[in-house]
Amino acid sequence: EQPVLEVRDNGLGMHLDDQQNPVFKLFNRQHAHIDGTGVGLYLVQRIVSSQGGHVEVASTVGEGTTFTIYWTQAR
Repeated sequence: EQPVLEVRDNGLGMHLDDQQNPVFKLFNRQHAHIDGTGVGLYLVQRIVSSQGGHVEVASTVGEGTTFTIYWTQAR
């Protein structure tokens, strides 16, 4: 069984389009009026993928966002 971590909020939500995970692009910010650097999600994706896992994102504007991290099974 693959370890999974799910993080969910009830914040602003994000516009996700057909691009390949633009939310993980370095310095990408979804909401300019919210403080941030656009580095956090980039680092999460890099760390998880460096360990063989992957991150999925589901979001509804006005309702929130869910990040699901799928880790590889430890040997």
